[in-house]
Amino acid sequence: MLSGSSASSIPPICDAHVHFWTTNTHQWLETVRDPAHAFHRFSPLARTYVPNTYLSDMEGLEVKEAVYIQANMHALGGFTPIEEVAWVSGIADGATGLLDVAIVGYADATDPEEFRRVTTACKQRYPLRYRGVRFMLDYHPERKELCQTDSPDHMKNPKVVETVRFLGSEGLTFDLQVCQCQLKEAALFARACPDTQILLNHAGFPLRGAFDEWSAGMSDLATAPNVAVKMGGFGAYDDCPFTAEETKIYVARCIELFGVDRCFFSSNLPVDLVDVSRPADRWEAFAAAVAHLPAEDQRKLFRDNARRYYSI
Repeated sequence: MLSGSSASSIPPICDAHVHFWTTNTHQWLETVRDPAHAFHRFSPLARTYVPNTYLSDMEGLEVKEAVYIQANMHALGGFTPIEEVAWVSGIADGATGLLDVAIVGYADATDPEEFRRVTTACKQRYPLRYRGVRFMLDYHPERKELCQTDSPDHMKNPKVVETVRFLGSEGLTFDLQVCQCQLKEAALFARACPDTQILLNHAGFPLRGAFDEWSAGMSDLATAPNVAVKMGGFGAYDDCPFTAEETKIYVARCIELFGVDRCFFSSNLPVDLVDVSRPADRWEAFAAAVAHLPAEDQRKLFRDNARRYYSI
């Protein structure tokens, strides 16, 4: 069980990693309600999750902004990438005054022409919200349940490198999601796209019991100055979330390698609800992990850096 500082000690938050959906945008969610379903553990996600739902889950915390990260609507709900951004922009408009929402959408990084079409259209239509792209690269050769792609070679693909470079030329960001076994390769990939701001999701998905492998990969990635780290989702690929003490160790290593100015906290709501019934527990663990730092650094980690990287 997580434990840490109280919610009252946590600075204002810009949550750099959230998802919104309904059972219409993600129809498979209805099926996991069945106790016999292989993925019944995901049943806490089978509900409408929009800004008001999110704010209710974050009750007691002062959340100012959130960054919506693409949620595969193109694959799961019949939405095009542009339609996903439009849908999120619409529900974000409905939360005006309650939550400022930036959007990271999807585009197929293996198809440069389509990638340019999607990102250009989204940037033109939603300039106040659209900030970049996530094209998931997670691949593990031995654990298929961790794979978000069927190819281990995307980061070596010249077309993917071309599209990620294009983001930089357009002032857009790339959300990098990989397994910890891919971190060393990710460092080479990031250096091949030096003018694109790359934001590592979930601190590289560290696996419990493999700290040294994760740390070595993060050390390589830190040498690419265009990479910053979203610290969140610790334990997402394990049977239970990291404890506050485990979280402290990983947060400390991220900050040691990347420095305060290249790190910031995030949730993974509503996915976090699979393992953590009270989201504030994670944020309290984050606060405990950095309680020794100056107040200015804490403000950077909880809000200011995320706002800067996502131009909020």
